[in-house]
Amino acid sequence: MPQRACFVCKERGEKEDFLNLKKIDKKFIKDILNEIPENLENIFKNTSSILCLDLYSKLPGKGINVCPKKSCLKETLKKLFKNKNVDIEAFIEFLIRNFEKEIINKLKRARKAGLLLIGLDNISLKDKDGFLFVSSTISQKNKEKLKAHFKNFFEIDETDLSYLLGMENKNIKYILLKSTPLGKDIKRLLNLYIKLKQEK
Repeated sequence: MPQRACFVCKERGEKEDFLNLKKIDKKFIKDILNEIPENLENIFKNTSSILCLDLYSKLPGKGINVCPKKSCLKETLKKLFKNKNVDIEAFIEFLIRNFEKEIINKLKRARKAGLLLIGLDNISLKDKDGFLFVSSTISQKNKEKLKAHFKNFFEIDETDLSYLLGMENKNIKYILLKSTPLGKDIKRLLNLYIKLKQEK
């Protein structure tokens, strides 16, 4: 798979490891959507264009790859919008909320289709090719045991995991996404979301 490099730090990785961002003229967005979403309008008040996250490469233009790190996003906005008044923190929060909406919808679809297993009792060791997400609060011993068995192992904040599943009061510690195109897509989104939320 071709390698990409971050626009800011030049760290290299696969395409799915980066946020694909495109600077798009406000007039163009108004032509497509009739209006710019209010939260984006507030973030990019004094600019002629806005920065959009292109999760599925559907927007026009080449775009830039940026690490899902707040520091790289901040530097990207500073470079692209020079001295314009852009609310960087609000933009990062906007990205996080968009990821959450997308992940919640896709997790619902995966659950309906039987591609999502919740809870350790429901996870079979036969599903070793699946994507295992575990709460960062489980014991180190359990983490090591599961890491040895599942090649696709990810840690996520327990509160985030329960929230994304719409099960806030359940304290979900384990989910497994089966290795299907939808599972791979959710894994990519969750991975970017985790990294974006981790860095202060």
